Amino acid sequence: MDKKLKQSAKTFKAFCDENRLAVLTMLLDGEKCACELLDALKIGQPTLSHHMKILCESGVVKGRRDGKWTHYSVDKAGAENAKKLLERFTETSPVSACRGNDIKEMVKERYNDAVSSGCCCGSGKISNKLYSIMSEDYSRMKGYEPDADLGFGCGVPTRYAAIKPGNTVVDLGSGAGNDCFVARAETGKSGHVIGVDFAPAMIAKARKNAKKLGVKNVEFKRGDIENMPVAKNTADVVISNCVLNLLPKKDKIFHEIKRVLKPGGHFCVSDIVLEGELPARLRNAVAMYVGCVAGAIQKKEYLNEISKAGFKKAKVLKERKVQIPDDAFPRDLDAETIKDFKNGNCAVLSVTVTGVKP
Repeated sequence: MDKKLKQSAKTFKAFCDENRLAVLTMLLDGEKCACELLDALKIGQPTLSHHMKILCESGVVKGRRDGKWTHYSVDKAGAENAKKLLERFTETSPVSACRGNDIKEMVKERYNDAVSSGCCCGSGKISNKLYSIMSEDYSRMKGYEPDADLGFGCGVPTRYAAIKPGNTVVDLGSGAGNDCFVARAETGKSGHVIGVDFAPAMIAKARKNAKKLGVKNVEFKRGDIENMPVAKNTADVVISNCVLNLLPKKDKIFHEIKRVLKPGGHFCVSDIVLEGELPARLRNAVAMYVGCVAGAIQKKEYLNEISKAGFKKAKVLKERKVQIPDDAFPRDLDAETIKDFKNGNCAVLSVTVTGVKP
């Protein structure tokens, strides 16, 4: 790859995380010690070091060692180069610039970080706050395992999935195994549950949970949802919780779901969709993409992709509007944009949708 393109990719990566954006915002006020950044972000030293390495590699930030701590500041030349690069994408936005595999790698990085840091969707109270208002309570579901519930969901698809004893269930974006263990309680010992996730740390945590629970008919496979490591006509039911909207090729995803389902099988997924247009500044907030908001598509378009894939009896089983408080928005988002969003005709919806393979 061209050296200039490699550096551009590093620049975009630097801006594709809300904690890194928060660091840059703090550094605009002047040099900061690593200890100050740790206190402000409420994250661990390894996680901060990871973010600072990416920022320094982008050329936007520079560090200097002073005794025990490293002090960081904005590199003016690097920041100017980043500004010129980003200006070239003002019409398409950083989200548009981080497409395809770049977005998927960003999501994978955030979820791997989530396992190591113990926080939802990366670190920091804002992302935790965001997920606490999107996720729903699993604690009373049969088969629920607290260690497998990382709070990433926006619904409870297993509650509506009509899973029967003996069914084979595939969970897309299985994370630490939460929905898999709940689904296993429905299939019983005669059933089989397959969890698919592309984050290595998630697969490792899910397998650890399965071993701890002593379940023999739940397995976890590392793989891409757009090209599942599952044979065709395998599943009676496919489930997913707030994962499909994170990925760019939604048409391909629903065709893959259809491929792995048996004839007459069905899917039940919870996801985030939109009604109306998000304000431009919010749409450009890449950190919100992983938070399941800015990457969501219109509800009508989402349902259309299901129909185009050939599913029948597609319908919304549950729908609720997600109320987003001020402190859950990206830290650099201005008050006027938030006001426009709250007073506008746009809604962020959590939906649980089903469809049947003919």
